[in-house]
Amino acid sequence: MTDEELVKAKEFYEFLKSISKCTHGFLAIDRKKLIDLARVFMDLSSPYEAHEILMKMVKYGWIKEIKMDYVVVNLG
Repeated sequence: MTDEELVKAKEFYEFLKSISKCTHGFLAIDRKKLIDLARVFMDLSSPYEAHEILMKMVKYGWIKEIKMDYVVVNLG
């Protein structure tokens, strides 16, 4: 991940933490909508780029899991 992508990913992670704090990290959202939200939030040109960054966020432990209809964010 480039430095610019890392900064955008951290901002998106903070956003996900803030909107899922009340539900202990659980966010009910369709995977496609999550990818679209990430693409717009991080100002990326394609959903593929957003998906790649989301998968890196899972690898880094910022997101615990992404399923078809929900995401679990690591609040720690």
